[in-house]
Amino acid sequence: MAQTPRALDRTALGGAVNRVSLPFLRVQERRLLLATVDALAVGVSMMAAYSLWKARVHPAADNMASMPWAWVIGGAGVWLAVSWLAGAYDLDVADRLPRSLRITFTVALVSAGAALAGYWLFLKTYPRPALALAVVAAPALILGWRSVYAALLRRPSGATRALLLGTQASFAALQEATAGAGSYQRLVGFVAHDVPDARALGAAGDLLDVAERHGIHRVVVAPRLNLSAGAIAALTSAVERGIEVLDFNTAYEELTGKIAVEHVGDQWLAALPTRLTTSSMEELSMRALDLLGAIIGLGACILLFPVIGLLIRLTSPGPIIYRQERLGRGGRRFIIHKFRSMRVDAEASGPRWAREADARVTSVGRLLRRTHLDELPQLWNVLRGDMSLVGPRPERPEFTNTLSREIPFYRLRLAVRPGLTGLKQLKVGYAASVDEHLEVLRHDLYYIKHRSLPLNLAIIARTIGTVVGRTGR
Repeated sequence: MAQTPRALDRTALGGAVNRVSLPFLRVQERRLLLATVDALAVGVSMMAAYSLWKARVHPAADNMASMPWAWVIGGAGVWLAVSWLAGAYDLDVADRLPRSLRITFTVALVSAGAALAGYWLFLKTYPRPALALAVVAAPALILGWRSVYAALLRRPSGATRALLLGTQASFAALQEATAGAGSYQRLVGFVAHDVPDARALGAAGDLLDVAERHGIHRVVVAPRLNLSAGAIAALTSAVERGIEVLDFNTAYEELTGKIAVEHVGDQWLAALPTRLTTSSMEELSMRALDLLGAIIGLGACILLFPVIGLLIRLTSPGPIIYRQERLGRGGRRFIIHKFRSMRVDAEASGPRWAREADARVTSVGRLLRRTHLDELPQLWNVLRGDMSLVGPRPERPEFTNTLSREIPFYRLRLAVRPGLTGLKQLKVGYAASVDEHLEVLRHDLYYIKHRSLPLNLAIIARTIGTVVGRTGR
């Protein structure tokens, strides 16, 4: 258990602490803050550069009336898009100044290239001297802003002090999640619910005293608890005093961006995605995105096929396209298509999970997997409706049967179409054991629970960023 920090003076906390008065912003609020200031910096730089040029060339002219707004808005949009692809709005990046500055410099180079290309190709309504000034001023402003953010506004260490009501086992599971949450939440300890525990900070009846003594902002209620009347009264009083009270699964999901499958207990109907929440219009929009992406991607696949096919044939005997049975939505079987990246005898001894640095992968296959080019033929499956651009990765029937016996709720991932990309590729990578597939399922169920068009677009954008940067898993 984490060491118990020294008690805090309640007056230093300003009395009751509520969500508004906490000294930090939530993850999405911080990302929005970073993106908003970035966009404003680019827009202000472009407006100021144009106004200075206009004042020098046409002093009497109305600068605002002639402002090239397409450049101002487009410049901010390009910067935001490139920053998102580069991961500039990941808080682990923004909180660390060296990484933040390095990525900002990269974004500046790409955005400057896009601005110059836009000028020469089709949009010469923004004067070159002003463009040169804006290309220097905007990154300078943003570099300054990122320096201020990393020095003064980054997530305070342990800003949210949490207390668990439950058991040592639940405390250990949440503590593990907290350790990977960028340290902005500190799990102070736990109070025992039914059975006395020497490791606890107190019993359920002491919850309010413990919360006041340790300056607690949030109480997390462990799963599988039959709360006593005294515990319910203590939690109600905590809410009255401005302390957040969350169930374990909500807190875990908020901290990690995944679902604690093994801890849902009797709350599984509320914690797991047992019904789809997307509207018919949103489903139609996501399918339209699938079709558009598949058509564009298959065009690229046709252009790359001769080169990739030749490389596969030259480096290993066997077919160019690999076909394999997978499970789709509702457990329906279909045949998946991929550029072959392994030797033809890769499964001579039976089905095996692929691993990182798998010895069965060919030299060309290693490059194809690293860049995800081996997945391109699956766009045909997307076009046919077997798959979507985004979703849980399709699994083989024999592996699904095995994992369903070992991992609770594993077949819930079959509630939606499998995807060409998803949170697995961005967060986990290859899974070659039951424990690793459990981690994959945590992300898959989070995706299904929060599935939406904006989330799909975000995952596609991040996937493009990992492919371009060759940082894919």
